[in-house]
Amino acid sequence: MSEAIPLPKNPVHQRFADLVLGGMPAPEAYRQVGFKPKNPGSASSCAGRLLKNVEVVRYLAAVRGRAAAGTVATMQQKRELLYRIMFTPIMAIDPHDPERKDGDLIKKYRRVTTETGEVETIEKYDAMKAMDLDNKLSGDDPEAKALGDLAGVLARLAPVSVLPSDKM
Repeated sequence: MSEAIPLPKNPVHQRFADLVLGGMPAPEAYRQVGFKPKNPGSASSCAGRLLKNVEVVRYLAAVRGRAAAGTVATMQQKRELLYRIMFTPIMAIDPHDPERKDGDLIKKYRRVTTETGEVETIEKYDAMKAMDLDNKLSGDDPEAKALGDLAGVLARLAPVSVLPSDKM
């Protein structure tokens, strides 16, 4: 039996979190549950503070963890699919295979009946795009590595105030 999800004490906070989990932008969810920010721009900052509330954070993490436990592909599974896209020849894919073992490699399938008979067209996912994605997942992509390095440097920098000063 799995552990119970820790619910926020305030049911409005739970409704807010549920809307965010459903894909609604946080400021919109903030307004949707009945909060009324003093001005339109403050909904974003108020929603941001609510997303940092300890009970909301725990609830979001528990729900996302429960969902991910059964539905998120592992890194290995993703890379195996990309490998199959890159190296399975289109002629090896049988769209009529009852087990559909290569059905996940078919991007588009079309069967047209003409006067001369049936014509089938199969389009497989792009092998070069799959290779690019695999490079990014493996860390071999120089652009992704550079962006990751930059993000690390920026994260280590002390916060800098960008508020304008009254004195010039």
